[in-house]
Formats: sequence, structure tokens, C-alpha cells
Amino acid sequence: MAQRESHLEKDIEETRAIMTEKIDMIEGRVTETMDDTKATIDNVMEKVKGVQETIDNAKSTVDNLLETIKQTMEETIERVKYTTAIIEQVDQNPWIMFGSAVLTGYVLGGMNEGKVSGQYNASTKKENIMETIEKSIEVNAPVRTVYNQWTQFEEFPRFMEGVESVKQLDDTRLHWVANVGGERKEWDARITEQVPDHHIAWRSDGGEFTSGVVSFQPLGQDKTRVTVRLTYEPKGVIEKLGDMLGIVSRRVQGDLERFKDFIESKGHETGAWRGNVRERS
Repeated sequence: MAQRESHLEKDIEETRAIMTEKIDMIEGRVTETMDDTKATIDNVMEKVKGVQETIDNAKSTVDNLLETIKQTMEETIERVKYTTAIIEQVDQNPWIMFGSAVLTGYVLGGMNEGKVSGQYNASTKKENIMETIEKSIEVNAPVRTVYNQWTQFEEFPRFMEGVESVKQLDDTRLHWVANVGGERKEWDARITEQVPDHHIAWRSDGGEFTSGVVSFQPLGQDKTRVTVRLTYEPKGVIEKLGDMLGIVSRRVQGDLERFKDFIESKGHETGAWRGNVRERS
């Protein structure tokens, strides 16, 4: 009986030892698992933090982009308003659209223009800004032929945009009729100097001040350079015209190109006036 109790106690001790070992092993694994889980959670949190920073940066970038777009739209709206104001002034002031035919007396006043194979000048006179545009073109015809055709002022409507008629009142005065901004306008110009085969100068006869000169330079027996130089005094127009820059130059250049096609296609002048004009001082 005593021996049997001794074996039982021994079995209990061995069982307790095994259970203690198992419990210790489980606790170790649980601790290890918890440590791994904590590390994983920490890693995930770091990544979440990085993602949040990325989101914040992206949000800041989007906010900056939206602000830039807003500013650009506001500037665009201002430019549209600005251009609309200019167009309204163009419609209200006939001098502003006279640049397309001012090759000899039809003058546009009130638009700043850029350089065109020539120049752009501005000077101040009595607190008024004088603007100058210069354009040139080479015509495949003798200088005498080109000059003679240019003296036929009443032919101008055949190649000048918007011009309905030009009537020569006498040797130095021209009366113009043109469609300007949908309205029929009339005005006079006076020739101040005219030298055959060399140049013709003019200025406005009343109203806003405008003047100009067209010169003829022989480049050989059958080629001539025609240069038009316009000077005018803008009135009631914003000094800086933004997107309107270039309109006058393009229209004047278009008139010169049509004049070139006109004389070259005919091969001869339709008439001539070879007189000299010198304005008395």
C-alpha cells in the first residue's frame, strides 16, 4: 500500500512538471506572438502615417493647383473684359480702324503695334503718345510702274480692305469713304509732299492727328520695295492693348500684299500722275 502511494505521488510530480513545462512553452509562444503582432502593428501604423503624409502633401498640391487655376481664370476674365473695352472703343472711334487703308491717307489711330520687318516707335509730344508703324513689301515691277499705280488713289478700293471709295478733290486733297465697324465713315486727307518715283507723304485734314509716307526704292530694273510708315495719335484708347497688338500691322500688310498682286497681275499701271507737291511752310 505504501509503495503504491509512492508511485502515485511520483506520477503526480511528473505530470505537474510536464504541465509546468507546457505552460511555460505556451506563455513563451504567446509572448513571442504578441511581440510580433506589436511589431506588425507598429509597422502598419508607420505606413499609415506615411500614407497620411502623402495624402496631406497631395491635398496641399491640389489646393495650390486649384488656387493657380482660380488666379488664371480671374486673369483671363480681366483680359476678356479689357479686350471687350478695346473693341467697344474701336467701334465708337472710326480712327481706330483706319489703319487698314492708311497706306496713303486712311489712318488708324489708337492701337499700339509691334515691329514688322521694320520698326515700332513711340514718342511723347505735348503729353500725347505718337505711335508709328512701318511695313515693307517687294513688288516685281519697275519703280516707275509701281509709283504710277500708287498715284491712282481712286483705285485703292480694289485692294484696300473696307474702303468703299477714294475721290481726288484736287492735286493734294483726297476724300475717303469706308465701312468702319459696320458704319459708313467719311474723312479727308491731304498730300503734303510728292516726289515721282521716290515718295508720297500725307496727313489728316482736321480731326485727330495722323500722318504717313510711302516710299519707293528700286531694287533693280524690275523690282521695287514699297515701304509705308504711319504715325498717329491715339485718342481715348488704353495705352497697352494686350491681345490686340498686331491687328493694325496685319491689316496694313494685307493691303500691301493685295497691292502687289494687283500690279503684278496687270503687268502695267492703270494710270499715272507725275506732278510734284511741296507743302508751303
